[in-house]
Amino acid sequence: MTETVQYLIIGGGMTADAAVRGVRTQDPDGSIVLLSEEDVPPHDRPPLSKGLWQGEELPAPPHDLEAIDRRTADAGARILTGTRAVELDPGRLEVLTDRGHRIRADRILLATGSRPRTLPDETGSVLWFRTLQDCRRLAAGVRDGARVALVGGGFIGCELAGSLAARGIPVDQIFPEEAPLADRLPLPFAHLLADQLDSLGATLRPGHAVTAFRGTPGALRIETDEGILGPSWGLAVAGLGVIPRQELAEEAGLEVRDGIVVNEALETSAPGVFAAGDVIRFPAPRFGEQLRIEHEDHANDSGRIAGSRMAGATERYDPIPYVYSGIGGITLEEVGVPAGGDPDEILVPTEAGGRGFALWQSEGRLRRLLVWNRPGRAPRIRRLLRDDPAPPTDQVVELLAL
Repeated sequence: MTETVQYLIIGGGMTADAAVRGVRTQDPDGSIVLLSEEDVPPHDRPPLSKGLWQGEELPAPPHDLEAIDRRTADAGARILTGTRAVELDPGRLEVLTDRGHRIRADRILLATGSRPRTLPDETGSVLWFRTLQDCRRLAAGVRDGARVALVGGGFIGCELAGSLAARGIPVDQIFPEEAPLADRLPLPFAHLLADQLDSLGATLRPGHAVTAFRGTPGALRIETDEGILGPSWGLAVAGLGVIPRQELAEEAGLEVRDGIVVNEALETSAPGVFAAGDVIRFPAPRFGEQLRIEHEDHANDSGRIAGSRMAGATERYDPIPYVYSGIGGITLEEVGVPAGGDPDEILVPTEAGGRGFALWQSEGRLRRLLVWNRPGRAPRIRRLLRDDPAPPTDQVVELLAL
């Protein structure tokens, strides 16, 4: 038996919720079915490494979900949790689920997101941090007094290190770079971040490239490119980046290239099949390239526009990327796209709690801006860039009001 709906959304994250609401801006009554592999409805993900750790209680059901639930069902979507799409027929606009259920739709959205990168783990107990269930398992482990090995120097690793250390939880952050986020920040800022995490009580162990996890649950040992790193840990959490979940699209014959390729309407190479969120590679004409982005703002905006396009809107996706993070009392904001080399302009604060910025230009255009401890200022620059892609540097600095 095949069910027919107007809109089928595959994915249970923030992008899927945003798409439901995008549909509703154009079609208040159309039937929407959302397939989510997780056993919980769509919810905010950034609090998993930040906000959920700031209350008096550690994350635990049901209150953790209540705090971050997006209440997607209130928008009139029928949510099938614990359900995975296993086959997509783009010609028939039909999907087969792992429960043997066939669903045909007028429009389909792939919001399949990404999966964590992993390493060999003989213990079977490492948390490849991504989901609410991972967050709950981590909370259960630290309740029992486990010392945490936190592997990764990116945003997830730094956010968790700050959150756990601020609660007095013993944590070792292990990463191959010279300082946390050194692959993304100018080194002076990365060292300020290291100072802040150290002041909170996190033990930083730079210069170690982890290759595998050994030992047993509760007595984990970490293998690096230089041998075994000691001592042993009660719990290991890894934040090593993600890989786009493009298999469903690839097997269906859609164009993929480190992500599902879409146009400015967020439509894939198959008519009637759209995609949004972490999984897509999209054109960015402002920056002269195609991008794949893995942050909250992109998840929300691309989901909303994809949903509205499926329901007949004409808005195109032409973002100026924006990234926000709060790490151990420090706020970081970025506008634009990655830019290598030294910044064209930089102001490094004298201490971690100070204010600063760095900006990169290319062919007279502002390509990337980093704002340190000036929350809310970066969106002003973003609005400016929509009208003027090459604003004078002094105008940008004036808007930052440092």
